Amino acid sequence: MNMQCSREVDKFVEQLGRPKFVPDRNDLIAPKVGFLSLSENTRGRDWVVGDIHGAFELLEAALKMIDFDVNNDRLISCGDWVDRGPASGLSIAYLQQGWVYSVMGNHEHEWLKYFAQGRLEQRDDEKMLRSFGLDGGNWFRRLSHNDQKCFLSLIQELPFALEFQSPLGLIGVVHAEVPVSCRSWNELKRKLQDFDAPFIESVLWGRERVSEYMSQCTEDVAWVCAGHTTLAAGFRAFGNMIDLDSGAIWQQENYSDYAGLTLLDTRLGRLHQIGLESGAPKESERRTLSHFRHHMFDLN
Repeated sequence: MNMQCSREVDKFVEQLGRPKFVPDRNDLIAPKVGFLSLSENTRGRDWVVGDIHGAFELLEAALKMIDFDVNNDRLISCGDWVDRGPASGLSIAYLQQGWVYSVMGNHEHEWLKYFAQGRLEQRDDEKMLRSFGLDGGNWFRRLSHNDQKCFLSLIQELPFALEFQSPLGLIGVVHAEVPVSCRSWNELKRKLQDFDAPFIESVLWGRERVSEYMSQCTEDVAWVCAGHTTLAAGFRAFGNMIDLDSGAIWQQENYSDYAGLTLLDTRLGRLHQIGLESGAPKESERRTLSHFRHHMFDLN
């Protein structure tokens, strides 16, 4: 990112108001809303989707294949809309839709931290952007200054966790996991409201439940949906936590070992996986809906 662009983006951030840090921490952002409780959707279906990371071709195909109704349905994301995929800038359009809700992923958090710390002109910028993988942060450089400002403003609004009622019962959504030390969903809400820093880090970055194959359930909630840890073969339940990150961007970019994009229909308790058929054209502009596969699995 050139120096002039850096200064102009810094001005945008100053206009927005730099994100605030959790007390006594200069590496953990306190969002405007720590926790969000959604009203029950009595008109349509609620779909929870795993990490997208710029795989909007898969997402758009999925919305068509599940007959998503923008007037009545809601799309609820586990976060990590951006990075890796070159189309990450499309996250701006989605996050402004009234039918889209999302928690903050660690990638959104890193962008907020990056700007809040005023690191735009430091020499480690390139290293940090490359660490985002594949397209890295280049998608952000390609945005207009107004879109850069819009993106930063939108992700400041994302909570660390949210909940909603469904025919399956109360559904909780976090990015990475409910920390293993946390016994109940109500305890999670209290700790987020108290800005418990180590707890928040685990909500954004934790992998203990997945890596240790834990079957411990979180009380006071029917299911918790999370992403963050990519399960190449597809979703898996750890107690009552479902990991929905099945490598959407990797599958879209022709890594066929990954399952694709996973969405949970919380009305029927059914998981939908959308990916590219083997032999699909490598060039996205040559693909049609017939080049995508659609598998369904019952949650129980």
